[in-house]
Amino acid sequence: MKFYKVQWVMLTAIIVILGAVFAGFAAAEQAEQHTPPSDELMELYDLTRKNIAAPLYATIKVQGEHEALTSAQLEQMADNIVKQLGWSGLRSEEENGQRTYRVRERMGDVKVSFDVVQSENKSYFKIQIEGQADGTIQRWLEVRDRSLRVLQGQGISAEWNAAFQGNVGSSKPAEELAARVETAYSQMMQVQMLDSYEDKNSSTISRSYQVPSLARKVLSGEEAIHMQIAVHEDYMKNKSTITIGFPVITVEY
Repeated sequence: MKFYKVQWVMLTAIIVILGAVFAGFAAAEQAEQHTPPSDELMELYDLTRKNIAAPLYATIKVQGEHEALTSAQLEQMADNIVKQLGWSGLRSEEENGQRTYRVRERMGDVKVSFDVVQSENKSYFKIQIEGQADGTIQRWLEVRDRSLRVLQGQGISAEWNAAFQGNVGSSKPAEELAARVETAYSQMMQVQMLDSYEDKNSSTISRSYQVPSLARKVLSGEEAIHMQIAVHEDYMKNKSTITIGFPVITVEY
């Protein structure tokens, strides 16, 4: 009887130890799952800020589409999104024969816009944040992440893209400035140019790149594009505007 008692005590101890071990593994796994990953856009912002002098103008877009909805359904979905984001002032307009819904908000000097457009087969949703990003980019990322969650929660296949713009007081040609920016990025990550376009009439050059370390991309044929750089020379003002888009440039330059 004493022997069985000892066995029972040993078995109990083993169970307790195993339970502690598995609990430790579970806690470690849970901690790993809840540890926020390094934000790719924040890293790109820091790198861009080192190569383009302030003020740095930024545009972040969160956009996606949904299967076509009835007018009532579209208005209800737009209203749900606005309320979940804590905004107000949703207005409906007719534009080119299509029903649109809009909201315009401000975060200090930063402009936030929400647009919904209904076409024949799809409903398109876009949230845009734009302004001088210096010192406020972390708040922008919070709005981007919340916008993604809200749109995706409504069944919208939403993605984000971003562009940074700044001016350089230089008489150097656009091609040389583009090469300088490209070199700066290539020192931090693997960069491979896919194509280059030059418009000598408007003194503009634009280039597309593959950057394997960047997760976000768009496909151009069978090739993935992760980043674009454009330089526009302004001879009248003796300066050039540099625009960098991730994964592509979706703003005017």
